[in-house]
Amino acid sequence: MPETLTVKSKALGVVSRGREGLDNYSYIFSDYLTGDYYFVIVAYNNAGKNMSNCIQVSVGRYPLPFNLTLEAENPDKDGNFNLTWTYSNFSTSYEFYYSSRYITEINSTVDHNKTLTPGFIPPDLKYKILETDWETGTYYIVFGAKNIYNETLSNCVKLEVERPKDKDDNEPPQKDSLKPFNFTPLVLFGIMLAGIVIAGIIKKENKSSFSR
Repeated sequence: MPETLTVKSKALGVVSRGREGLDNYSYIFSDYLTGDYYFVIVAYNNAGKNMSNCIQVSVGRYPLPFNLTLEAENPDKDGNFNLTWTYSNFSTSYEFYYSSRYITEINSTVDHNKTLTPGFIPPDLKYKILETDWETGTYYIVFGAKNIYNETLSNCVKLEVERPKDKDDNEPPQKDSLKPFNFTPLVLFGIMLAGIVIAGIIKKENKSSFSR
């Protein structure tokens, strides 16, 4: 039975050496970055050493959890708002998703808005939305931190949009603008004018009859 076991990696050199736990014949590795690693076990005793076969371990780290924050009025009036998120380690791009339903996974009910790739990721991780096509309604937004191995979703934030209503030219006028025209003064004036004209005619006829 060997007195010492040594775990070696081509990239890292000696990973572990010791006499304890030899009856377990196992070793726990942690916190390795994305990449390929090769390992062998070398067994030692007083007579010499012997090396195991070499194994390859490929590590692909998923993007780590991160947090998304919405900066907008409540409700938002113009469809312009900011989305800020914390950095997700091991991510290479971010995806912008939204839906009318609360998002727990990406499926057919979720719409994809934009992909932010290196060179287009804001240095302050603040994405400014300057669009006018966010109609009145309730929206749920998540970001996805992505690499070639997996995608990690952020928390889901809620956006309320209440756009000002545009005036409809076909909309009927308000009741206050439909006040009926008051014809009474005009009718009275007409009656008075007719009376004056009739009186003038009668007076003229009477005058003509006297002159005869």
